[in-house]
Amino acid sequence: MMEIMSENTYSILMGDMNAGPEAEELSPLLRWFQDGWDLQGEEPGYTYPSNAPEKRIDYIFASKRMQVNASGLGLSGPSDHVPVTAELTLAPGGHSLSIAGMQMLVDLFAKRGEITDDLSAHQLWLHLSAVQHYKKQSKEDKALKHMRSIQVLLKELRKEQTVSDEAYDVLRGDAVYLMNKWQSGI
Repeated sequence: MMEIMSENTYSILMGDMNAGPEAEELSPLLRWFQDGWDLQGEEPGYTYPSNAPEKRIDYIFASKRMQVNASGLGLSGPSDHVPVTAELTLAPGGHSLSIAGMQMLVDLFAKRGEITDDLSAHQLWLHLSAVQHYKKQSKEDKALKHMRSIQVLLKELRKEQTVSDEAYDVLRGDAVYLMNKWQSGI
């Protein structure tokens, strides 16, 4: 699922996962995608069984670059599950695993305070712009070199505590994904 989802401009996965939010098998999805229900705070979001819900096993997962505006539970019809609903906003060009997507993430993390100063966000943007420039010129070696420098920069910014652990993990993960993709010729 992760490979298929990363190939699309936006990724939304929804349905019955047969696992609760704390289940280990959901952790890879929760690392790369946001759980639409997280906006609800203390509400448990129980969806199963529909006649007396006591478990949360139905989800809407969305790329982190998508904005989850609202989520809720619908009225159950003939199903044995309570339906989950979400309202999402899509940002053009925000592919989850692309240079443009990484730039959007830098903006998002800065807006959320997970990149705490303008200089750190600016440095990341400059490095990503250089990678984009070299990719457009088909200079793979230089693009990879700059992507490696982004990893070094991220480590330094995390050490200085100007980048949150989550922002570090997500941006570093995107960088590693892209580097592996380019090196394998995909």
